[in-house]
Amino acid sequence: MNSINDFPWNRTELIEKQYDEPNYRIVNGRSDKKKALVFFSSNGIYYPNTEKEFTGKIITLDYYDWLNIGKHRLIRSYFSRIVYVRDIYKQWYVTGINRKTDTRAKLCDFLRDELKGYDITTCGSSSGGYMAALVGSLLNAERIIDSSGQFDLSTNLGNEPFLDFMADDPVIKEQLSLKDIISGHTGSLYYFYPAHNQGDIVQNEHISDLNVKRFAMDSDRHNRTIRPVCFPYVLTMPKDRLDGLQEKYNGRIIGEAEFYKDTLSVLNRITDPVLYNISRVYSYARKRICGR
Repeated sequence: MNSINDFPWNRTELIEKQYDEPNYRIVNGRSDKKKALVFFSSNGIYYPNTEKEFTGKIITLDYYDWLNIGKHRLIRSYFSRIVYVRDIYKQWYVTGINRKTDTRAKLCDFLRDELKGYDITTCGSSSGGYMAALVGSLLNAERIIDSSGQFDLSTNLGNEPFLDFMADDPVIKEQLSLKDIISGHTGSLYYFYPAHNQGDIVQNEHISDLNVKRFAMDSDRHNRTIRPVCFPYVLTMPKDRLDGLQEKYNGRIIGEAEFYKDTLSVLNRITDPVLYNISRVYSYARKRICGR
C-alpha cells in the first residue's frame, strides 16, 4: 500500500523544488482561430516512483504527456493555443500543478484566465482523462477527449496518499464522482475505453445513464484504446464526422485497426506513423543533447 511517507508523496527537497516550478507549458499554434487545446498528463507521467526516474523524466527531459501528439501538423494548424499541464505528485491534481496553483479550483481559474475567449478542447488519459472530463465540464469545453479516464475515484481510496489525506475536503469529496458535474456539461464528451478491462468497465458503468459518446475498444489493457496517430484526427475532426463514427460503432466493440482505417486516409496511414516516430526520436535526442 502506498504511504504518504513514500516518494514522491513525502515532499522531499527534490519534489518541493520542482513544485516551485510552473509545471505547465503553453505553445502557440498556427491557427488564427480562437481555439485552445489543454492536455492533462496522467499519473503514469513517470514510473517507477524513484528519485532517479523523477529526475530523468521531469527535471532532465521536462516531460509532459501528449507532447509528440501536440506537435502534429493538424494540431498546430487547428489550434491557436496548446496547453500542457502535469501533476508531479500523481494524485489526480488534488494539489494542483504548482505552489501558486495548488488546488484544482485554482487550476481551473488559471486555465479560464489563460483561455478567455477561446473555444476549448480538453484531452487526457487515465487520471488525465479524469481531469479532462472534470475541467472540461467546469470550463464548458466544446469537446472533451477522454481515453480510459476515471469517473469515480472512490474505488481508489485507501491506496492513494494525497487523495486519501484530502478526501474529507468538501470540494475533493464532491469531485470523487464526476457524474453530477458531467451531467451539466453542454459540450460533447467522447469516451474511449478498453471494453475488456474490468476497471474501465466499472468506470463506464458509473456513468451508464449519461449522454456520453462512447467508443468501446477491443482491448483489455487500461489506457490502450485507439492508436496514438489517430488522436490528432479525433481532436480536429469536424463534429458531425466524429459523431457519425460514434453512431456507426454504437452498441458494439471496435477493433483498433478498423478505427484507424476509418480515421486516416490511405496516404496518411503511410506518412503519419513514419512522421510520428521520427518526431519521437528527434524529440528524445534533442532532450538528451540539449537538456531541454
